Amino acid sequence: MKPTTEQILSALNKLIRENKTELKTEKVELGLIDDIKKDLVEAADKPVGKAMNLLGQAIKLVKQAESNTKAVGKNIDKAEKQAKELGVDIPELKDYIALYKKNLNFFKQTIAEIQKAKVF
Repeated sequence: MKPTTEQILSALNKLIRENKTELKTEKVELGLIDDIKKDLVEAADKPVGKAMNLLGQAIKLVKQAESNTKAVGKNIDKAEKQAKELGVDIPELKDYIALYKKNLNFFKQTIAEIQKAKVF
C-alpha cells in the first residue's frame, strides 16, 4: 500500500521539526563555546596586558635608578681622585664605592629578571 499524500506530508513535517530542534541545540552549543572562548581570552589578556605594561614601566624606572646611580659614581670617582692627590684616606668613601657597586649589580640583575618575566 502506497502512503497517502497526508502521510507523506506528516512524515516530512515530523522530520523538519526534529531537524529544527537539533539545529537550535547545536547553535546554542556553538554560541556557548564562542562565549567561553571570548571569556577566556578576556580573563587572561586584560590582566596580562596590564602586567606587561607594568613590567615595562618597572624596567624604565630601574634603568633610571641605574642612570642616576652612575651619575653619582662620577662624583665618587672625583672624590677618590682628589683624595689620592691630597694623600688623604677617606674611610666612608670605601663604603660608598662598595654600595655603588652593589646597587649597580642589583639594577642589572633586576632588569634581567624583569625582562625574563616579560617574555612568556
